[in-house]
Amino acid sequence: MIRNILYGLSLVCLLLTSSGCEDFLTTGSSTDMADTQILTSIPTLQMLLEGAYRKFYLVTDANSDFRGIYKGITGHQIIDLMRAGDVLCQERMGGEQLTAYKYLAEATSAAGDADLMWVNMYNVINSSNLILDNIDQVTGNENTRRHIKGQALAMRGYAYFQLIQYYQQTYIIAQNKPGVPLRLHVDDPYSLPRSTVKEVYDQILSDLTSAKSLLNGYERPATMGKHYIDAAVTAGMLARAYLVTQNWENARQEAEYVLASYGALMNKEEWASFYQCSRHAEVVWAVYQSSEQNFGSTGQYNMWYNYPLGEGSADRFYNYQNFFVNDKYVELFEPTDDRYLFRQRSDDATFAQNWVNAKMYDPGDGNGNSRGDYCLMRGSEMLLVKAEAEANTGNISAAVASLNTLQSARNVSALSGATNKEELLEAIYVERRKELQGEGVAGLLDLLRLQKPMIRKGDHFNFGMANLNTFSYKGETVQGFESNDYRMIFQVPDREIQLNEAINAADQNPFSGQ
Repeated sequence: MIRNILYGLSLVCLLLTSSGCEDFLTTGSSTDMADTQILTSIPTLQMLLEGAYRKFYLVTDANSDFRGIYKGITGHQIIDLMRAGDVLCQERMGGEQLTAYKYLAEATSAAGDADLMWVNMYNVINSSNLILDNIDQVTGNENTRRHIKGQALAMRGYAYFQLIQYYQQTYIIAQNKPGVPLRLHVDDPYSLPRSTVKEVYDQILSDLTSAKSLLNGYERPATMGKHYIDAAVTAGMLARAYLVTQNWENARQEAEYVLASYGALMNKEEWASFYQCSRHAEVVWAVYQSSEQNFGSTGQYNMWYNYPLGEGSADRFYNYQNFFVNDKYVELFEPTDDRYLFRQRSDDATFAQNWVNAKMYDPGDGNGNSRGDYCLMRGSEMLLVKAEAEANTGNISAAVASLNTLQSARNVSALSGATNKEELLEAIYVERRKELQGEGVAGLLDLLRLQKPMIRKGDHFNFGMANLNTFSYKGETVQGFESNDYRMIFQVPDREIQLNEAINAADQNPFSGQ
């Protein structure tokens, strides 16, 4: 208890004294605020909310535990990419994105990477709890209080959603398995057991449902403000959670709620300017970047080897040239598809046989800096959620219509006409891979929730294949991991087991196997 109270007070002091927050998601100065106002005024709780948002999306403090791609949910998008099969990562830079691609032992409890997402998300949860424990006691505008509370609940629920997906097998097969500790108040004891997967999902759905109700009527700034969570974003979060729990009817309803406001899909020109996604009507949730508020040089845009052929190094922002797309992935697209932004590097002998993808191309701000917006949710995803829900409830014609709506918007000529449920679901899954690559939902997380194997074929680098298993799948010998293999899931970090007396080594996830 003392540990958490001290954490809360330290957090308040940090938010009230640090100038770092002024560069990202700033609300203004608090230097004139009296000590008695720290947890009893709406302006201070609003500042705490801004600090929670900062942790939620990124962490840039060089003295913290957070490194590289684990720096918030924008970094989780890279984990989702690299631990699946459609993207390659070259090794001349190193970093967590490479260890994820190579499936090194860094996902184990003692190796280092396992605690990074854990600590980051629990910091978001603790910040949210500090707000939620105090918001009902403050006086002030009722709508403002409701909206702060709704955003804090949504962040907490979604932080738990991220944790439970990466630290245990999927809901349908693991409801009674240990999930993650549920810390719901600042003064909860630190030593809490791993709640079951079902208990964690019950809390996620409760938080998000309450948040959606509280955020009814909340309006955010149109472009720069799309990082703020409103009722539509919360509905999209619920749709994702209902897909995992296979509550198809609720998933469809939440997707339709989002589509009512974000159903105008991007056109070809907008797709080609994905780095400006905050400006596009289809985008539900995104983080806008500018010279004043940005992620620096370690975000996803800087990882992709995607600048135009012939462009010199002096013409672009610093690019690590790490990520390529697999040739088997490229084959999923018709060349006339709006999303066909692939090419091979004829100007680079080292990677001349590897494909690059300009979806994440960012021309920079003219001064060598990446300023691409980070897309977290779009209407097209909700259309695919709706299609999947309709297919699973036997409404095949409606599911095909939803799938075809997206395909037509992307100028696909060979529209899906599947009439068999399983064939249709596979077509929807493939469309998710094609449409949502790099957006944090259609790589590893889809493999886990759909209980699919992780298979790598084609032009993957040898070091990206060396640590994989060899097994038989549909009559073919393949490399990767069979469905539900714990190699695709993180272990509980060692320091959690060391500090949390309610968890011991017997509670640990296996490193491998099913």
